[in-house]
Amino acid sequence: MKRDINYHESSHYYSTKFMRSSKAVGVLWGIFTMCYSILAIVVFLQDQWIGDSDNSKGPGNFGIWRWCTDSQDGREICRGRLNDFGTILSPAFRAATVFTGLACIISILCVVALVLFFMCRSSDVFKICGSMQFLSGICLAIGILSFPAGWDNEEVRGVCGPMADDYKLGTCGIRWGFVLAVIAFFDSIILGCLAFTLATKKLKFLEEPAYMNPSS
Repeated sequence: MKRDINYHESSHYYSTKFMRSSKAVGVLWGIFTMCYSILAIVVFLQDQWIGDSDNSKGPGNFGIWRWCTDSQDGREICRGRLNDFGTILSPAFRAATVFTGLACIISILCVVALVLFFMCRSSDVFKICGSMQFLSGICLAIGILSFPAGWDNEEVRGVCGPMADDYKLGTCGIRWGFVLAVIAFFDSIILGCLAFTLATKKLKFLEEPAYMNPSS
């Protein structure tokens, strides 16, 4: 009997410890979910996805919808507007803009969905948010893969040289905006996996033996 009591107490101790650890991981997941949303917005707004290098024909940098080049008097001229898709350089850049924008919107909705923790079961909220994070990551991946298909545009070649083509940068180089987009993609997948892990992990509580219940 004494061995059974010790076993029950040990199991209860580890169950309680696991629950506390799960709550801590859940809080960290919520914080990084908000960080991912910020990353996605920064990636969408930045025009530093690719840019000139020392061997480029001229100075300039390109984002998915906005690009900047230097004029003859040395002043930077930026073009491309979200309210006029005709100003975006190529269909590939437009596709990247749409899907990256969708990734941003979904990530923001995921942050808003955190409010559901006060109204619904936590496992359901984790599943909803995890699904949204996977969907956001897929949209971001499509945007990342679509963007290089527009490198054959004449404006890009004007900076990166005639060797620039689909998925070929020519004399230009990858900038921090593109790298941040890739990091954000992996972040979304990791967060989605973590959300489903937290949602499906269930503790198997042992029933309290009759001899430990004073009323029995």
